[in-house]
Amino acid sequence: MQKNHITKLHSLSFPTRYGTGQLHVYRQSDSQLAYAIVFGELDSDQEFGVFCRIHSACITSETFEAVNCDCREQLQQAFAVASQNSGVIIYLPQEGRGNGIEAKLKQMALEWQQPDIDTIEAFLHFGYPADNREYDVAVSILKELKVKKVTLYTASPDKVASLESAGILVSKRVNFPIHITNQVAKKNVQAKQKHLNYFTETMSLQALFIGYATVDQIDGQQYPGGAGGAMALNAAQMQIESALCAPLSQDSYGQYYQKILRERNVDISLCATDSPGMPVCTINDPFAPGSTRTWQSNGSDIHFSKMKLTTQDLEPYGLIFLCNAAPSIVREVAQNVRGKKIVYIPGPQIVHHPDWVVPEIFSSTAILFSNQEETEVLEQFDPIRVGATHWVKTFGEAGGLVHSKGEEYAFTPEKDVTVIDTTGAGDSFALAYSYEWYQSRDVLASIAAGKKRAAAIIQQKGTLLHD
Repeated sequence: MQKNHITKLHSLSFPTRYGTGQLHVYRQSDSQLAYAIVFGELDSDQEFGVFCRIHSACITSETFEAVNCDCREQLQQAFAVASQNSGVIIYLPQEGRGNGIEAKLKQMALEWQQPDIDTIEAFLHFGYPADNREYDVAVSILKELKVKKVTLYTASPDKVASLESAGILVSKRVNFPIHITNQVAKKNVQAKQKHLNYFTETMSLQALFIGYATVDQIDGQQYPGGAGGAMALNAAQMQIESALCAPLSQDSYGQYYQKILRERNVDISLCATDSPGMPVCTINDPFAPGSTRTWQSNGSDIHFSKMKLTTQDLEPYGLIFLCNAAPSIVREVAQNVRGKKIVYIPGPQIVHHPDWVVPEIFSSTAILFSNQEETEVLEQFDPIRVGATHWVKTFGEAGGLVHSKGEEYAFTPEKDVTVIDTTGAGDSFALAYSYEWYQSRDVLASIAAGKKRAAAIIQQKGTLLHD
């Protein structure tokens, strides 16, 4: 039965954990209710139209925390994306792929009893259609909201076809990385690809790290360090597809570092490999209270200031980390980056050289990280007002604060962090936080991921990457 007739019942301001939206409630011709929550202004004249998610109800995962599908995670992802910019989420009463909750519970029970049967096969076993959902109500809601063009968050070709056949242009289809560890949920996704021709996605993150690669000499031993190089190597260990932009030399230090980067499959095509020398940092007794550090640039700082990056260079990357990078290259990135995908870690230099802060980068900054001293410097620039989406302030053993969309989230560390500056725990927190945020757009999940990785780094007293 077609359910394309809708009647609007309510429209109200609606606060959520992601920010305040406008909730619209509709009654379908079969008396069931459908919903749309709108964040920001819905402007179909944007290049790719309005961000839109058409989501079918899933009480088993969204209310009862079932792990056999990724519906809850997709809904959370849609809220995170729509609330960060603008968009609409349409919520339809189509439980069990439109077959109803009773059919769904029967399908789930059979699938658990017979692991060789997938979700779609279980529905077919009981005589239900593989997919009984319709999207005419979603079309009616979009038209009622005067949306003519969308960026559609889906892997379903039927959703795309349904909207376009009704005269709503799908200018772009997107999907986002959903971290699925449960094997039943993975089988569910594979079943949709197998039986329903769902689009398959590459969910990996490509990240570019811009910052120094430094050879650290610690108590007579040699290690790969530097804010850019070390984070690129650690990211590669996390199965992130990593690239580095840094000056590299051809002397013994440079050859040593390049060898490790190649072994870790870090892309160095954007590195300048003709630097006169590699920066060397000598650290004596790093875990002692009076530890000393000596840093020599060996000409790499001058070389770094001359490096150029174009829009074409930056376009492939999902996140771009600016790790203690020189102001000249930060400005270069600010001029050429498209979209909010900068993770800005200005580093300790700004404490002594506040003019190293590049305010124009904030409008492209997804996440800004600073410690207590750096925070005091950055506050005069008001990064959130300028455009930074998140500002993560870490205060060592005191924990930290995250500012995002007018909300403030406080957190405490999982482990003793009195040695945080010498273990790389701060950088590890930033890396894990950013990776989780890229996947889920969930601040609380990102904090938890950051804390977990920082605790692991502290426990092992540092990131000895050659081990």
